[in-house]
Amino acid sequence: KLFNAARSVKDIATAYPSLSPADSRAEFALPFRCNLFRLGRESTGVDVMGRFCSLSFGPIKELERAEAKLASLFEEARESPGKLEPPFATYVNDFLWLTISFADPYVVALFYAAMQDEESGFRVLRMKNKHTNISGKDSPALLINVGVMSPLSHVHVAETQLYLTGFLNLKSSQHKVYELQRAASYLDLLAPVFE
Repeated sequence: KLFNAARSVKDIATAYPSLSPADSRAEFALPFRCNLFRLGRESTGVDVMGRFCSLSFGPIKELERAEAKLASLFEEARESPGKLEPPFATYVNDFLWLTISFADPYVVALFYAAMQDEESGFRVLRMKNKHTNISGKDSPALLINVGVMSPLSHVHVAETQLYLTGFLNLKSSQHKVYELQRAASYLDLLAPVFE
């Protein structure tokens, strides 16, 4: 809500002091370009829609998908020894995840910086910038593992994906092709794919 209601970086810095332009973070001294970058209203599957960013909660990862991800981690560890430390299941952190999309790359940078602020309520544990070294199977995004303290004083790790809307729209159409590739039998292909 704070980001979508903001008229300037100063509005956001009231909640996240590390973003204050008076601070050493001069990169956040630029004004918002409200009329230049705005989210369209055509987004589907969005749980919260705003002027600058929208949020979608992902479904809880099913066991079958978690096992497939674990198998790919074993393969990655075999191909690049020393890159991952066992137990590999600790790297499956997207049982709970959400996607936040932005029209403006500047707002993405602000949002990520706010996530790292002590006032955010959680801790950034890991960030993978998928805008660098883009492969054919990756979509450009920031994948961020955040630690959230549970009421029982346990840290729960969840994944937050920060996307520019243009890339997210492309990913959505590419995911339909992925569904076709994952089909176990021709029966999985009888339902309309591109609705």
